[in-house]
Amino acid sequence: MRSHFLFVGFSLLLSGCLSARDLPGVRMKVGAAEAAQHLVTPEFIRGCADKVAKAYPSATVVSSFALSPEAAARFNDLEELLPKDNIVALVAQTTHKDVFGHEHKSYAGCSYRLQDGRLVFHELHGAGSFVKIIAVR
Repeated sequence: MRSHFLFVGFSLLLSGCLSARDLPGVRMKVGAAEAAQHLVTPEFIRGCADKVAKAYPSATVVSSFALSPEAAARFNDLEELLPKDNIVALVAQTTHKDVFGHEHKSYAGCSYRLQDGRLVFHELHGAGSFVKIIAVR
């Protein structure tokens, strides 16, 4: 019986009936990302890009920075027991080469807290912070 539920769940996910937006941890982050969208200016993006470039000089940014509720849902402060709905993530796809010359794709970016109608820097996130597949809006 349990395998039937698992089969139906995977079928719904693969058919598109359940999107990443509908997952419980992501649902609250979508609202925060939508509220923060107008605050993300080119200068704001440049500030995050500069922080990423300074902290991770071996990483090359290969896409534009954008808000990602899925990325924001993947992390919280360790001391927080419940996820916060006011955290947004500004991320971009990056590549870097290891010591053997193999290229690896990942994401890097910055997280911010939406407080009093403005974005306050929270934390810088490198390649290990995100999985390879996240949706970027």
